[in-house]
Amino acid sequence: MAEDSHPAYLSPSELGTKDYWETYYARTLAHISHETPNANQEQPNPTENEDSGADSDLNEEDDPGTSWFSEHNAPEKVLHFLTRKSFPLSPRNTLKSKSKSQHQPSVLDLGTGNGSMLALLRKKGGFRGDMVGVDYSRGSVELARELQRGRGHSAYRSDSEDEIESESEDGSEGGDGAQAQVEIEIEAPPIQFEEWDILGSTAPLSETGLPVEPTPTLENNLNWFPYSTGGFDIVLDKGTFDAVSLADDAKTTRVCERYPDIARRLTLIFHNNGFSWWIKVIADWPLPETITELGYYQRRSLFQTFLEAIDFEQLQLLDNTVTKIALSLTEQNQNTITIRDMSRASTNFFITVAYRLRCNITEDPMRVIYPNLDQDLNIQTFEASSLQNTEFLAPTVSTVFVKQQKFAYKMIDRPLYEPEDTNAILNEIDVLAQFCGQRNIAQLVGLVISENPYKTSPSTEMPVVITGFLLEYYDGGSLEQSINENGIQNDPLPIKWAAQIGQALRLLHTSKLTHLDIKPSNIVLDAADNAILIDISGTGGYTWEWLSPEMQVSIQQSIESTPFNRPFEVRVATDCWAYGRLLSIITEMSAPGGTGDRLRFIADALTRAAPESRVSLRDALVQLEEKE
Repeated sequence: MAEDSHPAYLSPSELGTKDYWETYYARTLAHISHETPNANQEQPNPTENEDSGADSDLNEEDDPGTSWFSEHNAPEKVLHFLTRKSFPLSPRNTLKSKSKSQHQPSVLDLGTGNGSMLALLRKKGGFRGDMVGVDYSRGSVELARELQRGRGHSAYRSDSEDEIESESEDGSEGGDGAQAQVEIEIEAPPIQFEEWDILGSTAPLSETGLPVEPTPTLENNLNWFPYSTGGFDIVLDKGTFDAVSLADDAKTTRVCERYPDIARRLTLIFHNNGFSWWIKVIADWPLPETITELGYYQRRSLFQTFLEAIDFEQLQLLDNTVTKIALSLTEQNQNTITIRDMSRASTNFFITVAYRLRCNITEDPMRVIYPNLDQDLNIQTFEASSLQNTEFLAPTVSTVFVKQQKFAYKMIDRPLYEPEDTNAILNEIDVLAQFCGQRNIAQLVGLVISENPYKTSPSTEMPVVITGFLLEYYDGGSLEQSINENGIQNDPLPIKWAAQIGQALRLLHTSKLTHLDIKPSNIVLDAADNAILIDISGTGGYTWEWLSPEMQVSIQQSIESTPFNRPFEVRVATDCWAYGRLLSIITEMSAPGGTGDRLRFIADALTRAAPESRVSLRDALVQLEEKE
C-alpha cells in the first residue's frame, strides 16, 4: 500500500499527554487519602452535611475502582478470553496437574493504570505466574502499589471479604450467594508495579523468545524483566495504544506509529512455472531503532521489498498448505536464504543482513482450514467465483449477489481466525439445515465452495472445499440497530418480537439445542418487521454479560467449565435468562404505556435472582399470547 494512502490520524487530545495522566492519578491518590479515615476517628453522619464536598475537585471518576472501558465490560471480556480452554496459556491448561514445578505463564500489563486488570486475572482468572504492571506515569505506579497494599480495589479482596462488605452495605447475611473460587495449590507471588516508558526505553529486550543477557550498564537494566526466559508469556494492552494515538507529536513520525512492533510478518503466494505456494514469512529477531522508528507503511513496504528479493525456489516449500518461514539472525551458516542476483546490491536493511538469516520451515498451524465438501450433503452449492458485489457487513459476514439476488455470506476466513472457527462453522451449517423452512430462524440458502485455495499444482486432484455459506438476507438490519437508532414507535412490535424470538428459542430447545448468545445483535428484522434469530450454532461463541448469573459463577468456579459443556438444563436456563434481559431492553426502548408494562412483568419473571423462581419459557410465551 502506498504511503499516501495512510489513514487519517486522530485529532490530538489531552488523553494523549503524560500531564493529564499524572494529574488524574494524583487526584485519585488524594481521593484514597480523603476517603480512608483514621481508625480512631468518629465517622460523620453522611446526612448531616450533604454539601460538604461541593467545593472539592474530586469526582466519581477519581474512584480507585474506576476501570477504563468498564461500561463495556472490557475487563471481564479480557479475563474470559485469557481463561477459555482454547487459549494455550489459560489456567485451564497450565494448572491441570496442579504441579508446583509446572511453569506458570508470566504476564506483563502495558499501561497498567490502577493495576486492577492484573488483580482480576490473579483472583478470578487463576493465573499464578509472575505479574508485572508498567506505566510511564509515576502516579499510576504509586496508585497501583497502594491499592495492592491496602487492598483498596475489590479485585484484591477475598470473596469472604467481599461478602462481609456486602453485608455491611445492605444488612443481608451471606451464605449460598458467595462466589467460591478455584482452589489452587500453587502459591502466587505478589504483583509487581514499575515505572517504564516503553517508547523511550533503551533496555535490552528479547524479541525472539530466547534468553538474552542484560547490559552491564546498570541504568539500562530492568530488574523486573525476565531476561533468563526471554520475556513474558502474555503481554496485555487494554487501551494504551488508544491513548498513544491521541498524542500530539511534532516529529515526522507520529508516536503511535512507533508503538506497534514492525510489520514483521506477511503472507504471500509464490508463483513459479504454473505452480503456487502460500507462504507466511516472519522476521523473528530484534530490529535496530532506525527500522522500528519508521512509519508503519514504510516498514511494511521495506519488508515486502525484501520478500520479493528472496529466491523461494531454493527453499523446501510445502505443497497444498501454508508454509511458515521463521527467519532469525544468527552467525551459523545453515538453513540460510538466497537473495536474487538483481537485488543483492540493495541498501534495504533486510537484504543487507540476509546472509546471516537462518530459516525454519514448518506448516503454519494458524492457517485457515477449509473443510472438504461432503458429497452426501443434500444442500445446494454455489461456486465462490459466482459471488458478486461483495460488501462488508460484519467481521465474519458480507453481503453478496448471486444472479442479482442478495444474500448474506458467512465466511470461514475472517479477522482473528482460529482453527476452531472451522468446526464452529460446520456445526452451524448442520444446525441451520435442521431448521430449513422454520419461521423466525435464519434460513440457510446453500454452501459456498471452491477448489482448495492452497492447491500447488493445477493438475492435482483435490476435493472441493467449503469456504462459507449463504443465508437469506434480511434488510431490516439488526434489532440492536433498530432500537438504538429509531427506538420502538409502533406499540404492537414489542409483543410481536418477544413472541417470535421466544418461539424460535423454544424450537431450539425442543430439538435439544441451545443458543447461548441471545442478544439484540443476534436478532435481525425482515422487510415486514418480523424478528429472525441468527447465529444458532450454540458453539460459535458467547458474550459474558449475556450469561445468566449462575452460569457466570459456574465458569468462575471451575477452570474446565465453559457454557458449551454445561448440562443441557443449565444451558436452557441461561438462554431463558438472556431472553428475559432482551425483553427488558425492548421494554426500555418502547414508548411509555401500552404493552410495555406486560412485557416488563414477563421480563422480570424470567430474570429473577433465584433460578428456581423464574418462569419457564413455555409459561412466558403463554403470557405473551394472552389478550389484554
